[in-house]
This record gives sequence, C-alpha cells and structure tokens, in this order.
Amino acid sequence: MLPNFLFLPSLPIVNEHFNSNFSIFQFSISAYLFTSASLQIILGPLSDFFGKKKVLSICFIIFIFSTLLCLTTNNVFLFLLFRMFQATAVSGMVISRAIAADINNDEKKLKIIMANMAILMALITIFAPFFGGILLNVGSWRLIFYVMLSTSILLLFYNHFFYIESYSVSSNFKRHMNEYKVLLQSPVFWIYSIIGGTSTITFFSLMIAIPFMVENIYFISITTSSLMLSFITSGFIIGNISCTKFFGNVNVIPLTLYSLSIGIIGVILSFLLYISIDNIVIILLPFFLSGFSTGIIWPMTTSKILMINEKMRASSSGLNGAIFLGFGAIASSSTGILLSMTNNIFSVYIIAILSLLIMSFLMFFLKIITK
Repeated sequence: MLPNFLFLPSLPIVNEHFNSNFSIFQFSISAYLFTSASLQIILGPLSDFFGKKKVLSICFIIFIFSTLLCLTTNNVFLFLLFRMFQATAVSGMVISRAIAADINNDEKKLKIIMANMAILMALITIFAPFFGGILLNVGSWRLIFYVMLSTSILLLFYNHFFYIESYSVSSNFKRHMNEYKVLLQSPVFWIYSIIGGTSTITFFSLMIAIPFMVENIYFISITTSSLMLSFITSGFIIGNISCTKFFGNVNVIPLTLYSLSIGIIGVILSFLLYISIDNIVIILLPFFLSGFSTGIIWPMTTSKILMINEKMRASSSGLNGAIFLGFGAIASSSTGILLSMTNNIFSVYIIAILSLLIMSFLMFFLKIITK
C-alpha cells in the first residue's frame, strides 16, 4: 500500500512533468489496484508451492527495477506501465498474512495480529500522503521514488538474510492444485471474502471523491481534505482495536450484524446532513462510523479465511486480498465516473448504499450455511 499512497500527493506534479491529462493519472490509481488484485491471485498459490521467501525475493527485485525505470523514463505511458509493475509490492500484503497465520495457529491470536496489520495499513493511508507531501517540499517527485527504492532494497536484504520459511512448501503440484480447487469451492471462504471486501467500498470511494471535491466543488485546502479522509481511517483504527479488546469473544454473525448496523447509521446520518447543510466537513464526519464498522469486520473475516486450510494460507490470503483490492478498484473507478457525470458527492451515497445492501444479502446466506 505504501507505494500507492506515498505517490498520491505527487499526482498533479508528475502530470505536469509529463505534460499529460490529469484524468490519465487518476485512472492510474485504479489500474494500480486492479494490477495488485490480479497479482494476489497468482502470488498466493505460487508462495504455497515454491515458498514464500523465493516469491518475496522475486517481487522485490521486480519492484526495484520498475522503480528505477519510473525514475529514468520520459514517456508518460511507459511511466504508467512501470508503475503497474510496482504493484508487485502487494506480495508483502499477501505473504505477511500467511506468515502470521503459520506462526499463530490460534484464531483469537490471529484476529489480534490481523487487527494490528489493518491498523498499520490505515496509518499508511493517513501518513504516507503526508510524508509524500514533505518529500515534495524538500525535493522533486523523484525523491518519493528514491524512498521507495531504498525501502525495497532494505526489505530484499532482510528477506534474503533473516527470514526463515515459516511452513513447509508443497512438493506435489497436482495435489496443490486440488487443494486450491477445494478452497475455491468453499462457500464460507467466498462469503467472508466478499463481506470483508464490500465493507471497504465506502473508504475507496471517498479516497477518490475527496480530492475531486477539493478541486472541483468546495475549493477547500489540502489540509482540510486530509482531515476529512482521516474521519473514516480513524474510525477504522478504533474499530480494529475494539474488535480485539472488547469483542474478542462475541460470535462472528451477531458481531458482523452489529457492525453492519453501525455502517448503515453512519451513511444515513451523513446523507441527512448532506440535504440539510452546506458544510462538507460536518457532512462527512459520520463516515467515522463506516470506518468503525469496517475496522471490526475486516480482521474478523480475514482471520476466519486464513483458518480454513493451513496448507493454502498464502493462496487464501492472495485470493481474499484480490477481492479486497478488486472491490476497491471498482469503487474508486465507479466513483470517478459518477463524479465526473454529476459533479456532486451524491454518487458516494449511491455506492455506499449498494455496498451495504450486498453485505446484508450475504449475511442472510452466512446465517443459513453456518446453522
């Protein structure tokens, strides 16, 4: 996630450098997410079969070379192509969750680790753009890529010399594919994955909507826009903490329904404010509850998924992550299209309501199959 969010503040500057259309660079965010989602489907099974260490090393090497190419190219389309190759950084997200499950085979402990990892991801969404802005003030947009390059070299060094494979790799490809087929046929896996992915739609929608509103509708400062995005991310962090500290022993179905209700209340409150007042900061404040709802749901569903099959944890993590980022890519691109057509934030409510309806529908099926 770091390469994507660190890059966000430099979008207008890089666009100006290449003398390109800003909409192309906005689309590059969705393209990066789609590429990341696609890679997770592939990287998970490869990690289970060939080993997590080897796959991580190859992905880091690809990331290093693609970053160097981003720094040296003068062609905007080649730059965007190399940015998509940087999506190999997603291997860290896929494999780290599988490693955590290998080390901690207890679901309650794993839920805590997933919550902590989710908090870290949320903090990246808050502070990485801020840090990217500082780097832009200190130097040029290339300094951001030099930071990415240095970080990836350090991670490659650590992976090669210090990481020890946490679980024995498969030696029979046919058997491995049969295990993967069983995973794909598991209704529990799909329902938990789609519930977790759907719960993040509102966040990804706001990630695109807020910069658009800053530039085209409300003409507010970048600092204020960062504050608005922090509403949902801070709710996400508190939701993750609550999931492990206060709701650790609550049954998954009642807890998911409780979280879903909170998300619905947040969207309704925000919409009521939207039709009543003209202060965008106050209008978006209730989305804190949407973030809180997602913060409870995400670690709970992820830990459930990783416990389905211990031999296929990287595959489970990869496919689940692909669904997570796939929903994010669809939400961000749909929001961008609707915003350009309507020029108001009503599209955010349409997407949020659709996601809540999908989650409600899935909860109905989850109750049936777990009886």
